[in-house]
Amino acid sequence: MSQTQVHRRNLDSLIPTAKKLNDIGVSTLRLIRTTEAPRWEKNSPVSCLGFKGSRRLWMAGLTSAK
Repeated sequence: MSQTQVHRRNLDSLIPTAKKLNDIGVSTLRLIRTTEAPRWEKNSPVSCLGFKGSRRLWMAGLTSAK
């Protein structure tokens, strides 16, 4: 099992990463949406994906990977 936080800055690498993890035998990938914590927003402004935006982008990426 692998876990990763997903946000705007790493979203494009999600599918290639999932494929590489699958190639080395990882059977489960847990995606965790980065939350809008004050410290995160200060260090990485506008990088969080809102719930609706993250769902839309993840579904688009997962659909294209099939």
